[in-house]
Amino acid sequence: MDDTKYKINGSVLKAQDGAAVVGIEVEVEAIDGTNPHPSEKETGNDGTFTFDAVKGNYQVRLDEVPAADEDGALWQPRPPDKGDRHVKVQGEDVNVEPILVEPVHSSVTGTVLRVTDKTGVEDVMVVLRATGADEASGVTAETNDGGRFEFLEVSAGSYVVSLENSPVGVGSERLEPVLADPDGGRREVSIPANVNVRQEVAPILLERERHRIFGTVRRSPGGPPVPFAKILVLDTQGEEVARLEADRNGAYEFRADEPGTFLLEVTKHGFRRIDTVVVASDNEHDLVGEDVGAAVTPAAAQDLATFPLLTESVTLAPAPMPSGAPTSTVGQTVESALREALGWRPRWNDPGGFSAALAHSFDLREVEGHTEATWTPRTYAAQVQADLGAITGAQASVYSRARVALDAALPLLDGLYPLDPAADPQDTEAIRSIVRSELTELVAELGVEGGPRLSRVDDLLDLLLRSNIQTRVRTTAGGQLGLLEDRFGLTPGRVDTIDEEENLTNFLILVDYVKEIDTSWQQRRDSFDPTSTATPFLGTQLVLLSRSLAVVAESVTEVNYTMDSVFLGAAERLAIRLQFTGTSLQDSKNKGFDVPVNTPSILLAELLSWVERVASEEGPRLLQDGGKDGAVALTPVLDKLRKLVRAALLDTGSGPSRGQQSQDSVPAGYATSRVQRALAELAKYLDDTTGLANQLRR
Repeated sequence: MDDTKYKINGSVLKAQDGAAVVGIEVEVEAIDGTNPHPSEKETGNDGTFTFDAVKGNYQVRLDEVPAADEDGALWQPRPPDKGDRHVKVQGEDVNVEPILVEPVHSSVTGTVLRVTDKTGVEDVMVVLRATGADEASGVTAETNDGGRFEFLEVSAGSYVVSLENSPVGVGSERLEPVLADPDGGRREVSIPANVNVRQEVAPILLERERHRIFGTVRRSPGGPPVPFAKILVLDTQGEEVARLEADRNGAYEFRADEPGTFLLEVTKHGFRRIDTVVVASDNEHDLVGEDVGAAVTPAAAQDLATFPLLTESVTLAPAPMPSGAPTSTVGQTVESALREALGWRPRWNDPGGFSAALAHSFDLREVEGHTEATWTPRTYAAQVQADLGAITGAQASVYSRARVALDAALPLLDGLYPLDPAADPQDTEAIRSIVRSELTELVAELGVEGGPRLSRVDDLLDLLLRSNIQTRVRTTAGGQLGLLEDRFGLTPGRVDTIDEEENLTNFLILVDYVKEIDTSWQQRRDSFDPTSTATPFLGTQLVLLSRSLAVVAESVTEVNYTMDSVFLGAAERLAIRLQFTGTSLQDSKNKGFDVPVNTPSILLAELLSWVERVASEEGPRLLQDGGKDGAVALTPVLDKLRKLVRAALLDTGSGPSRGQQSQDSVPAGYATSRVQRALAELAKYLDDTTGLANQLRR
């Protein structure tokens, strides 16, 4: 038998950048009985390993999967490669193909349970976001039929797990975190570096949505509490519901089985009755003594003393979608349905636009072997373009350039490697991740429908290029790019080979891409500033106008709820007739609100329904079908409505909110400060919407 020893040489490298993986265990084992006992070795500083072997067949593989390196970080072969290498030694040294590995990430798991029986709550959306991150950021997971959720591939750091929405709707129920939970359903979790962990958070316990009134009994606003005060709770018919006693600190709490209106009265200390409303939420309300009357205006005091406090959780109207004109053919019916479902006007010669509209409106996910589609209703935006999304004009120009720059810059960023031999791998990866995140956020912000937030874009560009960060060298840029240059040692003085010069060149190109985005933004910035004199672009302006119409529709809902709270129901609103005197009116900005003398009277309910229909149906349909011409046609209607709503206010004799209605001709509830305030806000939103429409002219 030939006992001559030969070498089996190989290496373990990172799949991402080809860097060495140091201290990872590799084993070699004969598979033909030549040497049945495996031999193990750790990779050296250059990631290589060497085994002595005689002639025969061998298998080279990682000792374990996942395998730990010298720092404890876990690695696994990059799929579909399993990391096994079959070697035949025939009489010379053998070089094995490198084993490419990638890091193994940690995971975060938990459960959402009912507090009553500890059963899982299905289909609840849970969010994982980095500690201190914006509420709009993070990734979501949905609980399964056992109430479990799981976030995979979580990097090291501190995170917060919370419900995406609270309360959550489950069938006919509404559930929220239990009152005893000090964190309100939020769970903090920390993922350590260089290890693979499955981190389980404490269960999130849910109970039926609470209907509580709670607060403190006080002798005066901000005054001392009244300990052990007696409180009587009545329903709207005056029937006793409960008797309460405050604690030594004057705190009280009442829980109702169902939402409703309740009257609270302190039965001692000479306090007056206080009315409140509990609807699907917790309402905090202090019971304050009679001397509170001196601290509020007479109108507000009369309002509080006569009618319930409006603390109802108002369900706002959904964003308006055009209802479509009456149809007479199958084609018109299909076109109307597509407009409403996709927020897109069908065009037979634009299949790309149809595909983009589908992608914007439906989110497809693989769930347990089947595909689920989630529809996101969209308000009117500029016509959806297949390559840009629902943006046009200057925004399309800036966003298009930025997205092209991002697509080209990210591969360059990921391919950078340090020229400084003393560079810390953790420091270089950290700054690489920061630059990638800020650059991605910048491009995403530029693509926001309705125009980007100016301060947000300015801040991100300053962070990338101009923020004052102390570095050893800076030859190309400031900000995070300058810090990346410093930590990677990307300077001409460190270039010794063509490959290293190509690496430095890639960094310089990356900086130029970001500077190109900055230059494009500075040239077009005024187009997104509502305070500038630049002519607005049609697509962006129509998005803003559509949103403003949605606000008007919501404001009508709020006016109706406010009138309900002073017992002006739907039937009574159909009996209140508004008269218009033609008096010249002015608002705080001296805008005219002249209503012609011959303007016919109108019922209050008719005026509110007119405003709501224009805001939720007619207006969006005009914008959808007519574009700029639709906005021009809508402007006189909005102008008429803002004048009528302003004139629906009471004639107070003076002031910017003066209307044309006599207090003697309307019910007492109509004259309350809360109803007048709600009508004034509706008039203001109509003013704003009219102003936006006025900016679009032929």
